[in-house]
Amino acid sequence: MEAPTCAIVANGDVTRSDLSRIAPTNMTVVACDGAVWACLDHGTCPHAVVGDLDSINELERKEVLPSGVEVIHMPDQSANDLAKALAWAEAAGHRSLLVLGATGGDLQHEWGNMMACAASALDICVLDGRGARQFLSRGAQHRLGVRHRASFSLMAVHDVGGLTLTGAEFELDHATLRTGSKGVHNVACDDSVTLSYATGRLAVVADSIAFFSPEDADEA
Repeated sequence: MEAPTCAIVANGDVTRSDLSRIAPTNMTVVACDGAVWACLDHGTCPHAVVGDLDSINELERKEVLPSGVEVIHMPDQSANDLAKALAWAEAAGHRSLLVLGATGGDLQHEWGNMMACAASALDICVLDGRGARQFLSRGAQHRLGVRHRASFSLMAVHDVGGLTLTGAEFELDHATLRTGSKGVHNVACDDSVTLSYATGRLAVVADSIAFFSPEDADEA
């Protein structure tokens, strides 16, 4: 699978350094409602703004937003703005996403953002100053670049079946991982680990993990 094709900027803590990750790329950049101000302040112009638009009024949309920025109004209050942006990106054909600004700020919003990523079926890499949380799609082989001897954790968001992991101190072969604390602090034995799983939803958490490059499991 290719590197992320879409970067979503949520309205949490986001810095110029965070946004520099997407500056030299051709990724589609989507701002979640009020995150558009952080993007513009740090010199990044999003391609689209998605959300209920309670942080950017109609006059600002007309007079402040650069021309060409698509504004997608989704007033549904049953989902937060990141969930709406994820749905928009999926409908636009993106399968691999980078998410910035999903943490920090309001704790309840942060948890809502993590749950929105967990509920999706897409490959999502959430980055912040502490590290990465990668929500991986099932039915694909994922190769994760991890520092040799660095620790990482596998987290079953929903009970995971058919989990195979190689390149780690504790390897797995078509195992089941239940939602809970099992899977915390495994150790990479090389500069990458490879994993795949068949059912459920899996997240990988580490303080030093590169973008994933999943490949179709049938081609592995």
